[in-house]
Amino acid sequence: MLLPLAAQVLLTAYAAVVMRNRRLHAVMVEGLDPLYFKTKQQGEPPRGMKQADDLFENLFETPVILFAGGLAAMTLDLVDEVLLGLASLYIVCRVLHAREMLGKNSIRKRFKPWVVSLFTLAAMWLWLTAQAFL
Repeated sequence: MLLPLAAQVLLTAYAAVVMRNRRLHAVMVEGLDPLYFKTKQQGEPPRGMKQADDLFENLFETPVILFAGGLAAMTLDLVDEVLLGLASLYIVCRVLHAREMLGKNSIRKRFKPWVVSLFTLAAMWLWLTAQAFL
């Protein structure tokens, strides 16, 4: 279970690096006022920077549920092939979502892996709860 959790951490770290690079580019090349980062009320960020910022923020939303489930499964010694498979599928979906969000950012294309990731989390928690109490 630690490998899918580590993969999520790596995805978040990658998103942070992309975000940093796009922010630097926005300020140094595209002329974004650095005061924008104080309250986000000064100037309009470039699209690519906004996409990276939104992705990074998004990676601190539903992945918390993955981490809670993974830690619970490890603590209760309930890790099995089903949970590993679901956690791995979740990571694949999040990578596909991130790739689209940092690229063309088609809502239609990024919506599908995002929805599958939500159903995967639900299945993971249903399985984990059933294993713990049944």
